[in-house]
Amino acid sequence: ASGINSDVTITPTSVSGTLDASSLVVNVPGVEFTGSVKVMVSVTDDGMDDDFAKVVLGSSGSPASLTVAGQELTGVFTFEAATDVNGDPIINVSATSVGMTLTDGTNSIVTVTGASGDLILTTQGVAADISVPDATITLPGGLLSLGPFAARIQINTTETAQVFNEGEADERTLPPGPFLRIEVIVPESDAITFQGNTLWGTLFLETNGTTSAKIALTNVNAKLAGQTEPTPTLVNGEGALIVSSTGIAGYISGTANLAAGGVSAGGSVLLRVNTTPGAINESISVNGQELVIRFSADEGNL
Repeated sequence: ASGINSDVTITPTSVSGTLDASSLVVNVPGVEFTGSVKVMVSVTDDGMDDDFAKVVLGSSGSPASLTVAGQELTGVFTFEAATDVNGDPIINVSATSVGMTLTDGTNSIVTVTGASGDLILTTQGVAADISVPDATITLPGGLLSLGPFAARIQINTTETAQVFNEGEADERTLPPGPFLRIEVIVPESDAITFQGNTLWGTLFLETNGTTSAKIALTNVNAKLAGQTEPTPTLVNGEGALIVSSTGIAGYISGTANLAAGGVSAGGSVLLRVNTTPGAINESISVNGQELVIRFSADEGNL
């Protein structure tokens, strides 16, 4: 921190105070924080384990910003020293009033407000798991507008899994990175409608921050346009889409679940779409699984 002003109280049994600073530098690759800084310290000899030293970046009226993986999150960030499961020093960060807009470089894809959660800072990078009460999804060109949905912002710029609240009831683990994604679980009651078809499942959205956004789909169920049967036509599906200013390309695959007149049929189903004018060769990694989107040059506008 730099540009510090302080207000410290010292007694025979305690030291407490606040220090205001104009800037904060963190030694974490690919991570930048900006905003007003307040350092709060309290140390006593009362025998209680309640001493603390923490750094608060930003305030509810003047949020700070975190820039990572080409994206910016705003909010109030509180830093405290801790150790990981191996006893190595880390910095735990709690985040409140978090806002974020995930873009493809030109268009807003996902808008987040009022989120809160936790970050872990290490010398290798940053990990974050942030709960989002309201997230909206908008695809370019008016293709799709959804929400608000409950979601999670998940970030891991390190090459190792990161554990939040280990040993506690809400323990959560993020797989090795690097990635910055937003996880949205869409229930059947809020199913997505697209060109008359409906689908629900888990969506993972990520972006390179410059030209495109990627959407991975897992645990997908779908009903086709005009379907009157209550059961989904496609079950246990997965897929991947890439969205850019030139269009949308991708696929959804799964198991057919067809029934009519007392006769049922199964088998594999593959639905492919490419509204871009040319070849596509992209991939999305979700929890160790690689989902590949590939179209040849003569498969544009498919």
